[in-house]
Amino acid sequence: MLLMCCTLADFGEIMKFETWLLKNGNLAILATLLIVTVTGYQLTNARINDDMRMFFGANNPHLQALESYEDTYVKNNFVILGLYSQEDSIFTQQNLQALRELTEKSWLLPNVLRADSISNFQFTSINDEGDLLVQPLYGDASTLNIEDLKSIRDRVLNNPELAGRLVSEDGRLAAVSINLNVARGGEGAKQAAHEAIEAVDQLIQELEAKFPQIEIRYTGGIYADEALLSATIQDLTRLLPLVVLIMAALMLFFLKSAVGTFATMVVVSFSAISALGVSVFFGIELSPTSAAAPVVILTVGIADSVHILVTYFQGLNRGLPKREAIQESLRVNHKPIFLTSLTTIIGFLSMNFNESPPFRDMGNIVALGVLFAYCYSIFFLPVLIQALPAKSGRDGMYRFRSIDLIESFVVRHHVGVFLALLAMIAGLGWSIQKIEFNDTFLEYMDESVEFRRNNDFFVQHLSGVEAIHYDIANMTGEEGSINEPNYLHQLGALKNWFNQQPEVLHVESYADIMYRLNKTWHDEDDAYYIAPESRELAAQYLLMFEMSLPAGLGVENFVNVSRTGSRMSVALTNAKTDEILDLDRRALAWAKIHTPDLVVKNAVGESVLFAHEAKRNLQSMLNGVYIALVLISAVILVALRNVKLGVLSLIPNTVPIVMAFGMWALIVGELGMSGASVLVIALGIIVDDTVHFLTKYQRARKELNLPTAEAIRYSFQTVGVALLVTSVILVCGFSVLFESAFQPSKDLGLLIALCVGLALIATFLLLPCLLMFLDRQPVPTSDTDEAETVLAMKETDAVDVPQEIDPAPTAGSMRPAGVTMVYRQRSD
Repeated sequence: MLLMCCTLADFGEIMKFETWLLKNGNLAILATLLIVTVTGYQLTNARINDDMRMFFGANNPHLQALESYEDTYVKNNFVILGLYSQEDSIFTQQNLQALRELTEKSWLLPNVLRADSISNFQFTSINDEGDLLVQPLYGDASTLNIEDLKSIRDRVLNNPELAGRLVSEDGRLAAVSINLNVARGGEGAKQAAHEAIEAVDQLIQELEAKFPQIEIRYTGGIYADEALLSATIQDLTRLLPLVVLIMAALMLFFLKSAVGTFATMVVVSFSAISALGVSVFFGIELSPTSAAAPVVILTVGIADSVHILVTYFQGLNRGLPKREAIQESLRVNHKPIFLTSLTTIIGFLSMNFNESPPFRDMGNIVALGVLFAYCYSIFFLPVLIQALPAKSGRDGMYRFRSIDLIESFVVRHHVGVFLALLAMIAGLGWSIQKIEFNDTFLEYMDESVEFRRNNDFFVQHLSGVEAIHYDIANMTGEEGSINEPNYLHQLGALKNWFNQQPEVLHVESYADIMYRLNKTWHDEDDAYYIAPESRELAAQYLLMFEMSLPAGLGVENFVNVSRTGSRMSVALTNAKTDEILDLDRRALAWAKIHTPDLVVKNAVGESVLFAHEAKRNLQSMLNGVYIALVLISAVILVALRNVKLGVLSLIPNTVPIVMAFGMWALIVGELGMSGASVLVIALGIIVDDTVHFLTKYQRARKELNLPTAEAIRYSFQTVGVALLVTSVILVCGFSVLFESAFQPSKDLGLLIALCVGLALIATFLLLPCLLMFLDRQPVPTSDTDEAETVLAMKETDAVDVPQEIDPAPTAGSMRPAGVTMVYRQRSD
């Protein structure tokens, strides 16, 4: 299809494609409807990927490290239920009974491996015979008196294994940590997770109805996945209608044509449907990131139709018959539309350099959408507007008198405008260094998503699901060496160091168990909350402890099979990317000096994955930007066949991105994993303005022999309105993503909208200044006509003639006073 369109773009005038198309309109309509029907049917097979690890490729080393850790210890398939007391304390008869029932019934959930809370936490003590007793803190809560409740409260809040992990320090929130045996990926895993969530929701409703004084909140890994699904569906169902409404309103306002608006919305809607259908056919799954693709297609795809319709309405306003106006519009716009579509496709395809699969998917889907938008705009739109009624006359399109003022001002004051822009560009460019590339995965979903609100609640009162994990081995590598006193002592020292760090909420490690057992065997003397004095004694303590534990509550999730290493889990605040990576660096550096007997591997966890991904994306996308810039520049050079203009076009194509990132640094300051993708997306989109402007400018210089200032004026008057309309539509369309429930989509939309707005400024202000400075070759004049300069045009260029040309020179015009410029269509 692209090859055929390329051929038409190059040889359209020779083959009289426009004439053929309008004569065979029924065939074009039938072919379009067939393609849309076939591709649209594929949407019935669409699937949504709700696994948070979809953001990482299978070869991601940090993902592989996390999966290796989970194979050794425990998978992060947790559900954390928080029982919050509306009263002053959780330590009442009714509340403790509710907690006990919640814990016991959690064991009955589908695919449950274990459930932990203070109600089944195994406290240790020594009986009168000197035997180790391992038993829960309480049984039937209804039998507890005031002294029992106070004793339970004191024991729980003074236990470092519980306080801050399974109960809040203020005693108002108690948690049940449920570990599920749910795989990742595939329909079976989704079904298992869905069944677990339904069972948990039913359990919550049952307990809240029975104990009205409590409120139960939830968080955890499978709820994070479910939140991604919710965000995806929310974006698809809310943003698509919103962007369609906004686009239609803007089109109706600018074009003053219901027919033009209807035709355009049909074209972009067909484009989005076809792109999604093809992507589904090739197995691409939707995600919160790729769910933004239809919005982007609807926004970007409008540009082609706008350029065709604006020129078409200009032709009608000059009195051309409808059919001729359509033909002229196609002749004038086919080449620049093809070029801008090609450069936009290059930009989005460059997202395949992104490390994150969902961003690659979005780039591919939008690239397909741009291709379909081009094809439908060229093959289907002209036939559609020919079949629909059209209103002619000078009120048929909104007129922007301000464009004439901008052109006049820039040409007249190009030196001052250039210096002002140069100062602004330099200042904003310098500000880019202030950007911090940070990601906080648990803040990806906005507060409209219940998971986000619940997790914020847990972070405020207890701890959230954000944690990093360490696999810590004894350097000897001997079986059972985790019971070495030096290992346990240094493990405890590392835990204490973590507890002193501001990013840390709670730390759990194998040392907690052994320290507690040693204290128990020494009459609960706090002085013995240390490692046992020998490896043999520690192994004996552990053996007796394990033999006394109920089924399902063993220590297997803390130690590996060979007992050569153990895990340490560090619960964090909603730490940012740099904070997590810095904490890991500090921890490894401290451990290297102070814990020589420990082999501490790099931290793993979803938080670590996202922390590394932002920087990995930036590094990989820099390669994408370089290749995209080279390819786009090559396209422009070939199209313009002018090295000077081709090189000059790089400036207005890159400056808006520099300015946008500089403004973002000053206003926001931080950018996540979506920031790297903005570079290539914006480059592919904003080049459209430059291509259209320079195409018209070059035509005025070469074919009409206009001097630089008049060629600039010609470009403004022939394509200025279309550029303004498409830019406003693009800015508004991408700004719709601010309503996304997914933070990376918000950042992506707002930053691209900023780039597009600044690109229009660069095209209207910076590019004319550069042309005035760098393209001042003299224009040959006629020797036989001194009073009037007659500029003949080809028939194919008639549509580019502004509908009104003031014979008097404008302010700043390079045309001498008294010389009348006549744009006259040549009759063959």
